[in-house]
Amino acid sequence: MMDSEAQHNQLRGGETGVDEDLNTPLLSDEHSQAPVAQDVRKISQFLAVLSATCGAFCLGTVLAWTSPVGERLKQGALGFPISDDQLGWVGSLAGFGAAMMAPIAGQLVDRLGRKACMIFLCVPLCIGWLLVAFAKNPAMLYSGRIICGASGGAFSVAAPVYVSEVAHPSLRGALGALFQLQVVMGVEMAYVIGPLVSVFWLTVISAILPIVTAVAVLIFSPESPSFLLRKGRTNAAHDSLQWLWGNKCDLRTELNEMSRQVSEERSVSVKTVFLQKATMICVGLMAFQQFSGINAVIFFTEQIFAAAGGSVQGATAAAIVGAVQVGATFLSFLVVDKAGRRPLLLLSAAVMAACNTTLGAFFFLKDRGQDLSSLGMLPVLAVCLYFLVFSLGFGPVPWIMVGELFAPEVKGVAGSVASAATWWLAFAVTSLFRPIVTAIGEGQTFWMFAGLTAVGVLFVLLFVPETKGKTLEEIQTSLNATN
Repeated sequence: MMDSEAQHNQLRGGETGVDEDLNTPLLSDEHSQAPVAQDVRKISQFLAVLSATCGAFCLGTVLAWTSPVGERLKQGALGFPISDDQLGWVGSLAGFGAAMMAPIAGQLVDRLGRKACMIFLCVPLCIGWLLVAFAKNPAMLYSGRIICGASGGAFSVAAPVYVSEVAHPSLRGALGALFQLQVVMGVEMAYVIGPLVSVFWLTVISAILPIVTAVAVLIFSPESPSFLLRKGRTNAAHDSLQWLWGNKCDLRTELNEMSRQVSEERSVSVKTVFLQKATMICVGLMAFQQFSGINAVIFFTEQIFAAAGGSVQGATAAAIVGAVQVGATFLSFLVVDKAGRRPLLLLSAAVMAACNTTLGAFFFLKDRGQDLSSLGMLPVLAVCLYFLVFSLGFGPVPWIMVGELFAPEVKGVAGSVASAATWWLAFAVTSLFRPIVTAIGEGQTFWMFAGLTAVGVLFVLLFVPETKGKTLEEIQTSLNATN
């Protein structure tokens, strides 16, 4: 057992000690194979990633907050009533804030470091929630939602980059799935607690979560070894990797390999990042993630079930689908490194297309006066299945791919590009959902989502590579060979 001072230094990323010259080999130029999974300490990686992805839990509460409080906001729960259109903006402005912040988030991640950036982001997130809790008018409510979305969206850049750099290749898929698992757990918390407490207290509880996140990251998430090596802090990188992977690995050889990769990194322009095949793949995956209609369904879950006229109350239905999301995402966490990325994406997109088609048919017939009282549970079952397969594939896997497909020197910028794409699309889908429904009808809107999701199946088949079990260097070699 190491003494408490050594453990403290390792938990903080080894911030003490004299750093070695980055260009000095740690060992000879011969590199051994990556350590096998059974030789790698797993619990410390899990704790580090679980703490780092607590920001995703906060993001989930931001995304789902509108659903349980929407009707109460319209009735003046915060001291002033809002209209249906204003409620639509309350729901969609979080995505707008995330989209605006995404380009900046990549620079913060690269300049402050992965750990410091995640701690820093907790401050504006807490401020945003307090603005919402004490809002005196729609402008304050809008501002708070934008700030919350911006902070949560920045976590969607920082956390996947961090996970990809601290996780062993044999665990990277499972640990990468923790990001989406935390998101849906945050969504479920809002769904379950929201109907039980006032709008004010749900918002205050949400404001406390960033404080918990900052403490967890500070204690359990050491800075990533790759980032420390880029700063020339080799001793700190060794301490970080030792705490993460354990002493049974050949740490010096692993660090020697990381140092070689860092020394071969080169600066790249944003234009170069945009032209990379990896960018096209990740942006495409994020696009089809949003084109499935996921955020429109999350924001307006209760309203969808109320419109369906089923026997299940809106709040209960929301809690049910939230629980389905948590269970399915946990299943993805268990199987993604065994089943692979592509099979989960294909299954997810195909079944989501079928569910959207079913929902479209239900609402199409309902709008035409058909008696569907005997099918009241159909929307519930279709949405539950939709959330199940989304959480298995298109929920977690695109975020995993963001951490896997990019070379280390472009991860910050590339993560920003991919995150900006998904949040701009989320903003567009959620803000246009109501106008599109008004213009063409609920059934036709879900059919539109079904058609776009079906195109996503073709995209995965044609362009998305399998990355299961590959090292980051092997993935880069494969991408470059197919450019």
